[in-house]
Amino acid sequence: MQPSIIRVIEVNEAGEAAKIEHFSHQHCLVLADKMEEEIDRKCDGCMLPVSNIFHYCSECPFFLHKTCAELPRIKQHWFRQSNATLNFDSFKKCDFCYQDCSGFFYKIAEYWVMCLRCAKVADIIECEGH
Repeated sequence: MQPSIIRVIEVNEAGEAAKIEHFSHQHCLVLADKMEEEIDRKCDGCMLPVSNIFHYCSECPFFLHKTCAELPRIKQHWFRQSNATLNFDSFKKCDFCYQDCSGFFYKIAEYWVMCLRCAKVADIIECEGH
């Protein structure tokens, strides 16, 4: 699996990537464990609220949950026996649940779009076959 973090710039005392370059954003992202202000922020990857450990951009309003920042960029997927590539865009329609999605999605075989929620369910289904 290819990581979505392009480069780790700094590591903290716990050995975590404290400052990173990520494929989805033009600026470096910094690791934090809480919001400085009580502002309702959403992860730009999964669009869910940011509350605990996350990466943020110090130059513009961009946030990623730590888990979203660590999603694999390319992974083997059960569907069509091909690679799924993590992408970032404003709006797409998932070809599996037919819901609109924004932020991260996986693209399969150059034309199938799979939202993160369906990708997670697909991973569980794939594992149940063992």
